[in-house]
Amino acid sequence: MAWPSWHVSTRLVVIAEYPSSAAMLAMVKSPDYQAIEVHRMAGLAGQLNIRTKMMGG
Repeated sequence: MAWPSWHVSTRLVVIAEYPSSAAMLAMVKSPDYQAIEVHRMAGLAGQLNIRTKMMGG
C-alpha cells in the first residue's frame, strides 16, 4: 500500500539504558526532572513506556 504524501510514520522505538534501577529512581525523584514531568507525560500520551532487562548478561 502506498501512503499518502502527508503520512508521517510514528513507528519508532527508543531504548534508554540506566546504570541501575536506583539511578533511574534517583533521576525521576530529582526536582529538575519533576519540573518537566508534565511535558514528558504529554510527549508519551498514547505511547508505551516498557521496562525491560537484558537476559544472560
